[in-house]
Amino acid sequence: MVNLKQLAYFIAAAEHGNISAAAKKLHIAQPPLSRQLSLLEEELHSELLIRSNRGVELTEAGRVFLDKARDIVKSLDELCEITREMDSGLRGEIRIGTIYSTIPILTEKIKYVYGHFPQIKFWLTHGTPNDLIDLLDSGNVDMIFLRSPTCETRDYHYQILDEDKLTMVMHRDLDPAPDNDELEIEQLRGLPLCMLRSGKYWGYNEFLVNECEKRGFTPNIICQCHDTSLALALVMERVGVSYQPLQSVEMLDHPHVYAKAIRDFEIKTYPTLIWNDNAHLSRSVKLFLSLFDAKSAQRYEALTELLGKELPSGGTILKEDI
Repeated sequence: MVNLKQLAYFIAAAEHGNISAAAKKLHIAQPPLSRQLSLLEEELHSELLIRSNRGVELTEAGRVFLDKARDIVKSLDELCEITREMDSGLRGEIRIGTIYSTIPILTEKIKYVYGHFPQIKFWLTHGTPNDLIDLLDSGNVDMIFLRSPTCETRDYHYQILDEDKLTMVMHRDLDPAPDNDELEIEQLRGLPLCMLRSGKYWGYNEFLVNECEKRGFTPNIICQCHDTSLALALVMERVGVSYQPLQSVEMLDHPHVYAKAIRDFEIKTYPTLIWNDNAHLSRSVKLFLSLFDAKSAQRYEALTELLGKELPSGGTILKEDI
């Protein structure tokens, strides 16, 4: 069976391109290293390295295996590190800025972190994209959650998390077609609209305005709001209807407020996580960021399952125990 020692030996040989150099780096003699590499190839029934007087080169199978081997070793290193942190009590503060419509994306992650690291505390601020970008610029938050294509990431690192649809949200009393599942865009003519006010880093309402003007009318915008939650409050009070991401509508608990799609007009929006990788990021912040990466999330799920069992070696998982 392939073991972690063989993976480490193979990675070293592949990266150095020379078995002697790899053996020196690993602080072992060359013959044992060569023997373990041969055993690895025998176990896999595949040639991974082409040996020559100049050193070693990867075969096609070796290149594929190298990528996977690195992933495995990295995952194990992270597993050990996170386990040690769980055992020692990872603590700290995670400062997050978010617009209203991305709040549902945060909740499960916050509950997960608090469930495993109760000493970690969260500092949340809710604001407009303009405000949140300024907070990230000044270093007053560790990360922000906005939406693409309405956000500008500048030189920051970012990760697009999912896709969401923009939809009309309305009170039943203002629905121009209460018996239909969808709206025709012409049915918005004259309807009072409560829209988000465009800013430097946002403005997806322009998609709807432009489409209405293509159909020969200017939408009746009676109120422009700086924030989604304010626009939704006006919808619930039957002031007007609004154009919002579906996720923000799903947070509402109102028996007569709902979302409706516009027939033959669909605009998608993408929740986006943005952070400054050049700033100092604490271990707590790095942990939280990693939960939004699919591979890392799977690792933490596996870790959670593993930690449900009795920990070996007095509470710390060692590489030899896995």
